Amino acid sequence: MFVVHLFYRDPYKSPVRLVLRLCFDARVEDMKDEIYRKTGILPKNQRVLEVYNRKIYKFYTKGDSLTDINPKDQIFVFEILDKEVAKEPVAEVAVVQRVLMPFPVTVCSSCGKECVAEQEKLKRCTRCFRVGYCNQTCQKNHWEQHKASCKFCLDLVGQPFVLSVPESQATFSQLCNLMEAYSRHSVNVFQPPVESAKHTFSAPHSSTLSTSISSAGDVQDNRMCDEDNATEKSRHDSGEVIMDENSTDSTEKWSVSSLSPPTPGVTQPLPVGTAQGGHRMEDGTNSSEMCMFNIVTVNPYGETHMSKTAQVFEDKGDEPLDLSTVYHLAMDWKNDRKQGSYVLVESKDIEYTANEGGPNYDPLEEDNITLDQCLQLFTEPEVLSPQEAWYCPSCKEHRQATKELSLWRLPVVLIIQLKRFSFTRLIFRDKIDKMVEFPVSGLDVSKYCCSPLIQEDKPPLYDLFAVINHHGGMLGGHYTAFARCTDLSDTMASEVGWRLFDDSRVVPFPENRVVIPSAYMLFYRRRGVDFHVHNAPRTCNMTEVAPLTSKKLQKDTENLLDREYSAQQAVDSNMCDNAPSVPPRDDLVSIMSNLAYSPTCDIDTVD
Repeated sequence: MFVVHLFYRDPYKSPVRLVLRLCFDARVEDMKDEIYRKTGILPKNQRVLEVYNRKIYKFYTKGDSLTDINPKDQIFVFEILDKEVAKEPVAEVAVVQRVLMPFPVTVCSSCGKECVAEQEKLKRCTRCFRVGYCNQTCQKNHWEQHKASCKFCLDLVGQPFVLSVPESQATFSQLCNLMEAYSRHSVNVFQPPVESAKHTFSAPHSSTLSTSISSAGDVQDNRMCDEDNATEKSRHDSGEVIMDENSTDSTEKWSVSSLSPPTPGVTQPLPVGTAQGGHRMEDGTNSSEMCMFNIVTVNPYGETHMSKTAQVFEDKGDEPLDLSTVYHLAMDWKNDRKQGSYVLVESKDIEYTANEGGPNYDPLEEDNITLDQCLQLFTEPEVLSPQEAWYCPSCKEHRQATKELSLWRLPVVLIIQLKRFSFTRLIFRDKIDKMVEFPVSGLDVSKYCCSPLIQEDKPPLYDLFAVINHHGGMLGGHYTAFARCTDLSDTMASEVGWRLFDDSRVVPFPENRVVIPSAYMLFYRRRGVDFHVHNAPRTCNMTEVAPLTSKKLQKDTENLLDREYSAQQAVDSNMCDNAPSVPPRDDLVSIMSNLAYSPTCDIDTVD
């Protein structure tokens, strides 16, 4: 079972959570085919990726196996624009979301004290903005430990996504609209009122925010804020950046309203929500200076190398951006409150529409698989790959075909083998110990039968009478069995109840414990159908078959004695006079014949 989130090409449509029941060794093509059957999105227009820690961990390409996907992994599928529909080249870009200012620090990195009031707000390191301190003493004590990891990097927020746009329409405003719409599925954004900036603040990665160390090892950080308010005010008035306080109070509360779809071709900002005095961007504004985020090129891991000049896109009006060599972008939210215009951003769970079980249904809670699910997967239609295309005898061409397995005639005894052993990539083998719940009585297989002879008012029901279990793994294991003797006329009744067969040990066994994860083969008998045993076993005495057995045994014994007798004569000349002699052949044959004809206990044989 795989749980995926499908994002449509239209970013204003809610994502859909799909529950896909695929084989254990399925490949990405199987997943795309299943999504196509559920949604109608062509496999070639699907992009499957795995998300980990808010960034793209892996893109699944043709032939990739799905065996490494765990139940808790985040699998996203994005619908992209088909170039045949657009009638021009289409640009595909993977986008991650980041914030320019790291999130507030509420605990002192040195003493562990937690700030609980406005007066106790921590001062952060102005190089990395990831640690905070109560005072200079805590900062100096923690510097030796912190300096090795003191490096500025942008925090990830929300979830990544993949967008597609015709190259002729890839303008800055169109790109902003698409990013803004896709981001609303995984982040809440609020734009507070615009206030005049009281302080001048440079970029976090600027060289003016470096921290120097003296030869004596003490930290010379002229950005630590003095506790004296007058001193702090004088330093601020002189234009010197002292130390950065948390950009957002730890007790600050703010409300967020969802994004509304903008008018096509017009950049529409986020709504203000319920806060009074909120600032709304003017309609039609598409300037990069007024945008709530920067659009920057990044590497496949969502990182910007400081040693290289990252390309920051700017608004060029109606001129399309050159995305021919761009595959990964980042939208960096402007959340620095010391700037004139900033936004507040927080991550949220993806708001999706469930296609199965409702929004509160968790498919991962279904740890067990049912036999009905296995049969449904076994008999569902399968679209053949191009390599297995069907050759049409009329048009003399290979055509795409669908294969479907169904039952035409139902047997009296139905034997089902569960696939417990998996072979992948030719050399990898694995034992599947997943629990498969199967009914002990009343297995209905009418939905898998296409014969018109099946009566709707009398569905074919089967009752279990035996199970073969396999315990262990691929390199070694042990077989046991559960079985009962059913009545010849009534499959629900038992002449002999359930027994556990474990080598030579046979003991009674309760029926409610027959369904176990080690079940390997299931034996069912059809209900309401007379059971006739062909060539029924008969009881015979061993002496009746002894002559036939003795003839073969006598011939084999004679051949063996001939070889031994010849070998013995070849070495007699080299042996001492008192060496034991070989007994006469006739005597040995007589002894073996007597043993073969001796009467034994009665046994049952089957012809």
